[in-house]
Amino acid sequence: MDLEALRALIDADPELAAAENTPDNASAIAAKLNALTETRVASRFVTARTVLAELGPAGADILDKLEALSSKVSPVKWAMRFVAGEGVGIDVGHPVTIGLFDALAEAHAITHVDAAALKSLAVVPSSRAMNALGEPVTWGQVLDAR
Repeated sequence: MDLEALRALIDADPELAAAENTPDNASAIAAKLNALTETRVASRFVTARTVLAELGPAGADILDKLEALSSKVSPVKWAMRFVAGEGVGIDVGHPVTIGLFDALAEAHAITHVDAAALKSLAVVPSSRAMNALGEPVTWGQVLDAR
């Protein structure tokens, strides 16, 4: 744990920064920093089943568009093999995959709404600690950082 970064995170919130450095307060600060009040993009492998289950009819339309593109765009061809098969799918949270969705939308191969829907599959609940530090914090780490 980067205690300096944790200290900066605490200091950035006037309410947290003003709390006295006691174990009870450290526990409360850790709980606030670990609360799932934000979101982040995470690695997530999805198949056509996931797209259909979570995006409904819009997902079917997106899959149809991607399938039509697969004969013309090599990255889409390979991605669709993983999406349509019984395997693990594709990682919708990977930066390359996100970039592919954005590039397809910019080229008008899919809509920006389609790209946003696909990217939303990688959005998960998160906390200030996870987003800023990459891991949850403990009350002991809060005490050490202050």
